[in-house]
Amino acid sequence: MKCPCILLLDVSSSMSGTPINELNEGLAAFQQMLQQDDLASVRVEVAIISFGSSVSVEQDFITANQFQAPILSPSGTTPMGQAINLALNMIHERKEIYKQNGVPYYRP
Repeated sequence: MKCPCILLLDVSSSMSGTPINELNEGLAAFQQMLQQDDLASVRVEVAIISFGSSVSVEQDFITANQFQAPILSPSGTTPMGQAINLALNMIHERKEIYKQNGVPYYRP
């Protein structure tokens, strides 16, 4: 059974300094915790969408055991709505892939 997980990360200019450093540290901790959990490392699929100057898919879906935390840098405004819509579309597409391949999944 799979569990798709999308991280929506604010990398706008307001995240400069301590906030972006803490976000990057949090991503590294997230990676470590996922990979130490035997069940999560094979069930969770992680994707990352950042939003700052633009909305960007930093990482398309990969299994937790393949996940490598990126180092993010701040810039631009905060197009959160656009990022949320992209995430919802990606979840819908991932569920369709699971269905087409007969892969059971947890409801995201």
